[in-house]
Amino acid sequence: CFGRQLSEKTGIPMARGLVRRVKNTEPLKQLGYVERKKNLDGAFQVLDSIVKYDHILIVDDIYTTGSTAESIGHEIAKKSTGRVYVLCSCIGQES
Repeated sequence: CFGRQLSEKTGIPMARGLVRRVKNTEPLKQLGYVERKKNLDGAFQVLDSIVKYDHILIVDDIYTTGSTAESIGHEIAKKSTGRVYVLCSCIGQES
C-alpha cells in the first residue's frame, strides 16, 4: 500500500480505515462534472474518531478531476476541523 510505505519512509503515522468507500461507483473519467458529483454522493463514510487529528492527508493513486478527493474532503469536514491535504502518486489528463 502506497500510504503505508509513505508512512514508513517519512515517519508520519498512518491511521488506516478512517475513510471507507461504502458505495460502488462508476468510473469517473467518462462522466461530466455533475454526473461525477451524483456518482460520488454518499460513496464515502468517515469515522467519528477522525476528530482527534489536526492534520489529515488523503492519499490517492490518481488525480484526474479531483472529484474523489473533493468528496472525501467534504465528508471529513463534516466531522473534523483539522487541515486536510491531498497527495496523489500520478495525475491523469482527460483526452
